[in-house]
Amino acid sequence: MTKLAQSTILVVDDESMIREIIAEELALEGATVIEAEDGNSALELVRCTKFDAVVSDIRMPGGNGTQLLDGIRDLCTHQPVVMFVSAFSDLTLADAYARGAEAVFSKPFDLKVILERISSLLRPASHRLADAAGTTPTMRFGGRFSSLEAAISQKKVAFGRGGLVLFDQSEPHVGSPCSIDLRFDSGEILNIDGEGVVRWCKKGAAAGEPSKIAIELTYLSDANREQLLDHLKLDKIRAYLPNTP
Repeated sequence: MTKLAQSTILVVDDESMIREIIAEELALEGATVIEAEDGNSALELVRCTKFDAVVSDIRMPGGNGTQLLDGIRDLCTHQPVVMFVSAFSDLTLADAYARGAEAVFSKPFDLKVILERISSLLRPASHRLADAAGTTPTMRFGGRFSSLEAAISQKKVAFGRGGLVLFDQSEPHVGSPCSIDLRFDSGEILNIDGEGVVRWCKKGAAAGEPSKIAIELTYLSDANREQLLDHLKLDKIRAYLPNTP
């Protein structure tokens, strides 16, 4: 049984056909599905119902997806997974992830991919990050610092609930699988060894200036997974992927 079969999911879109297509597929997987046609009515439902996930359009009359996401993150003790599905680019990928969205899909979309992402994100991070993706990384991001705390305070790296942002001279494509090998000379955490997917990349403003790269973690090695999750308290962070350093 997948996590979808045990979940309650809110689908929000002002286009009834799209809303119903997503809702029907989720229901076929065993999920309990509730629909809303705009952000304001969706937020009222969130106030009185415990949802495991919210799948929402961004541009809608009567309260948009961004306002809905902000409301959910401000109001909810239990934080559902929030995914955007939109044909418009009102919100950059960096801003969407920084506000707390776990995934962003463009219309037209692949329903199978959306279902797989929801099912994966509903798993606890300690379980989800224990499974290697099985894909070959196309690039490697590494670095050595005096300590994890120093790297964070010096704005060399920043963490969100779903991954990290760092600097590198490369300009990777969004969606590229990668490996991560960060080393620290001292402290409780001595290395971060794992795999991820590039979710956005901002090229340096000046020649020779490194790119800022956001990586969603998909795997952390057994040696440091539980220790890192506990040390950083990632589940307490609002941003899924930060827009800094």
